[in-house]
Amino acid sequence: MRTLPVGQALVRAGVITLEQAADAAAAQRAVGGQIGQHLILAGAVTRRDMYAALATQWRAPIIDLLADPPDPALVTGEPHEVVARGWVPCSLEDDVAVVATSVPPTGERLLNMRQATGATTIVLRTATDWDVFQCVADVRRRQLLDAPEPPVDLVGAPRPSGADRLVRRLVVPALLVVVVATGLVRAPWWTLAGLLVVVEVLLVAGTLLRLALGWRTARARASRATGDDGATRRRRDGDLPVYSVLVPCRAATAGLLTLVDDLDAQDYPLSKLEVLLLVAEDAPDVLAALKSSRPPAYMTILRVPAGPASSDAFACNYGLAFARGAFVVAYRSGDSPDGGQLAAAVDAFMTSRRRGGPGESRDRVACVQTTTVHDAPTTLAGRVSALERAAWFGDVLPTADAWGIPTPLGRSSEHFDTHELRAVGAWDPDDRSAGADLATRLRAARRRVATIPSTTTTRPPADLSEWADERTRWITGCLLTTWAGLRGSGDARRVPAGLAGSAMLVTSPLGFTALPLALTSVALLALLDRSPGLAVPPGLPAVLAVWPFVAFVVMALVSGRAAARTYGWSAAAGAAVAPVSWLLQIWPTARAAVRLAARPVHD
Repeated sequence: MRTLPVGQALVRAGVITLEQAADAAAAQRAVGGQIGQHLILAGAVTRRDMYAALATQWRAPIIDLLADPPDPALVTGEPHEVVARGWVPCSLEDDVAVVATSVPPTGERLLNMRQATGATTIVLRTATDWDVFQCVADVRRRQLLDAPEPPVDLVGAPRPSGADRLVRRLVVPALLVVVVATGLVRAPWWTLAGLLVVVEVLLVAGTLLRLALGWRTARARASRATGDDGATRRRRDGDLPVYSVLVPCRAATAGLLTLVDDLDAQDYPLSKLEVLLLVAEDAPDVLAALKSSRPPAYMTILRVPAGPASSDAFACNYGLAFARGAFVVAYRSGDSPDGGQLAAAVDAFMTSRRRGGPGESRDRVACVQTTTVHDAPTTLAGRVSALERAAWFGDVLPTADAWGIPTPLGRSSEHFDTHELRAVGAWDPDDRSAGADLATRLRAARRRVATIPSTTTTRPPADLSEWADERTRWITGCLLTTWAGLRGSGDARRVPAGLAGSAMLVTSPLGFTALPLALTSVALLALLDRSPGLAVPPGLPAVLAVWPFVAFVVMALVSGRAAARTYGWSAAAGAAVAPVSWLLQIWPTARAAVRLAARPVHD
């Protein structure tokens, strides 16, 4: 079948003018994409009017795929592949297939239709690209829900039975409790002193290691920036790939509508931007609010079915099956990314591939993290969280990037290579590992996680309860990543990074528990020092009390430096009380310990 180009067909039908067709053709030459998409984005024509005119030119009557859905058995293949090709088989009877298409029926496409259906005769119908997307979503919904969960074996070793895992989990804590209890009964002073010394040695060693890694990282980054001036050069719009953005929509809040506006203002070609607004089927109020806001044409509302998990990760996994972009990022309601963040992430991915050489995939960047800061925190929980995020994104993540140390992945504003993310099983839908599972699977696949100097502003915790939930997940993710990193550091080339990363990640959770333990131990030692009959070396309790103070002062200085870089020097003064705020960490640390102990034995 010989068909006219879309622009000419629409001009002949009187739907658009010659000037509008010329403008759309110029935009297509500049940034790529389909000319019909440029016409819709420019407001030159509505989607329905455009396809009604094309149906006449293609001699294929319009079909409503929602009112007359296709045979589910004929819609095969991955959802993103079916949506990308632009057509779906509707029925097959007596060697005649009815196919609905949203793209011009060229000879090559007709051949593909015959091969896919096995029919010799193709009867064409015209459907909008929106109808094709929605019918694929409806047909594939139950098939996606029945798909197996991503692998949870982080290292690839043989999986022991659940009973073996439970026994291993309980042996070490039980032995520690027995040893400490026996020591407190038989030699309370020396037991407390020994505990305090062990905690101090670990805390001081971890702090010094973190400072040393950070110092060498700063020197390496400065040297690399001096010798690579073109690494962050803005690419031409025509060279940018399609970028998918996943937005889980839990509530119709002002933050969600603000995020939609921020995405609309991204310095990225709208014709290459695919935004999937993920709305749960049991949230009709959210669906109605989004529809009433009339999102732009490049945004698609995707209803997420009810499943075994209702987390954002589950919604993102569902949306990932439909994502057609080469790269994908997840944002949450309240996030406000920098205008050039998507282009900067593309540059980081492409630079990694160029440095690796043709065909080289080992240690290629699969994830790019950005800095997440809070928007004007005013509450105690918001200020504490702002200091923590400043230290994490300002010091820990750049150090982890430079040394190849895995860190938990489970936040928003994390950009992924779509192919690599699918290859490792995507996100954990139940979020059982607080982001540690995905990070370790990427590490096991020899993929890097890089950082870029781009910022996403997000809403701070509203109260201490929300802050505690956030910190519990973070501590759980750090500890699980540390454990998986130690298990997976058998490769001699990765032993130093595994040990260094474990020490760095465990420093903060250890500090949270070390402060109350150190204060309690010092107080008890002071009381025992006055007890008659105990031979306590003079001045030893005071000496043991000095080292926690030194470590806490050092970490306060580190937090202050990071806070000053992120929020300005006015926020750095709050870091002086950072060690005091660590007392609040007892609550989420205890919750993280309970969560780890209660995790299913097959995890």
